[in-house]
Amino acid sequence: MNGKLATIFVADDDPTLLKGLNRALSGRGYNVRTAPNGPALLSLLETARPDLLVLDIMMPGMSGLEVLRRVKGDARWSELPVMMVTALTDAEVTAAAWERGASDVIPKPFRLNDLVSRIEARLNSGGRAQRPVESRPTDGGRDE
Repeated sequence: MNGKLATIFVADDDPTLLKGLNRALSGRGYNVRTAPNGPALLSLLETARPDLLVLDIMMPGMSGLEVLRRVKGDARWSELPVMMVTALTDAEVTAAAWERGASDVIPKPFRLNDLVSRIEARLNSGGRAQRPVESRPTDGGRDE
């Protein structure tokens, strides 16, 4: 990995979730930008390139599925990992997220620490960014 800190954009219409996720991820050294809806997230994408998106599926005005469709359909962002969160239990909605290119679909309610762990796993598997060095586990002092 290149040592740069990951930038994560989160879109959800629940201000409590946005605040909690922002605090949890920022506390681990990530750069976090939040948006209260899909159009605001698309505007953020015009200003900076994140390493990962977290989208709520159900948002007023423009659903997370529509945002996902637009992101994956734009060559500038098509390779971005996109994690979807949803309170919907309809299997068709979940299938639509996977079909449109979601990297993960996480049902609500979830424990914040579990979501952060899944975000970190996705970032670490993508090889585009990493956690700050002081936050990563060490090898126990072994020499290679």
